Amino acid sequence: MDAFDLHQKASPNEARIYAKHTEAQWARFYEITKKIVHDLQSENADLKWLSVEWSNREEIRNKVNAELTKDNIPEVNYSLFKWRMTRALKPRTKSKGKETPESKPATSGSS
Repeated sequence: MDAFDLHQKASPNEARIYAKHTEAQWARFYEITKKIVHDLQSENADLKWLSVEWSNREEIRNKVNAELTKDNIPEVNYSLFKWRMTRALKPRTKSKGKETPESKPATSGSS
């Protein structure tokens, strides 16, 4: 990992800043990847990102970046994409009806 890679333990807000996305752009990125994760998990509910073949990972990232480009949103590099997909494909647990951190995009905390 070089100095320009996103640390895999980064918070969603740190990742958003790393991506140079506004909050609206970040929300769109989450929306795009959430749909892809849903599609992947419909085929294999226990799928982990590192189990996805390398060529498929690149194909998926290219699709995400194409969608981002259509919306004039900066593309994401592999480091950020891996951060997002690794988190998004972790098993989900809901506790007492509360949403998991991955079910919502990061915000600045203001409503």
